[in-house]
Amino acid sequence: MSKIRRSSYSASEKLKILKYAKNHGQREAARHFSIDHSMISRWKNREDKLKSAKGESRRIGAGRKANYPEAEASLKNWLIELQNDGIAVTSKVAKFYMKEVLIGEFAQVYPDGENFLASERWLYGFIRRNGFSLRRKGQNDMMKAVHESAMQDELRSGS
Repeated sequence: MSKIRRSSYSASEKLKILKYAKNHGQREAARHFSIDHSMISRWKNREDKLKSAKGESRRIGAGRKANYPEAEASLKNWLIELQNDGIAVTSKVAKFYMKEVLIGEFAQVYPDGENFLASERWLYGFIRRNGFSLRRKGQNDMMKAVHESAMQDELRSGS
């Protein structure tokens, strides 16, 4: 048997191979796609994670996990509420809120929370883990704010 070259498969490709394996058997699927049958077995064990992953993702379950998942969930909910109200949050405010949540609300769950350092690296990891993005006000937003400010000034001077 020839040496099989290593390659990486996306979640959608793995699911396609698993579907073929269910219909034709694991060994037949391994021969058909020129992969080792043990890979199919591993993918089969992680099929639920593969189904929940984005189609082109190649690293399912990879990456650093949150050290304070419950506190981060609280921060995420708070940020979503503010976002729905149209309130922008700076990175300093998000870091401060996380530190306060760890010291106050989750002090019993995370006794080492007072040692938490809200670094830039933690913030960017939190943003990536939760699907947020950092945005600046665009030109349209700035013009809208200027227009609203002018309208308020006009209303004050007219009344």
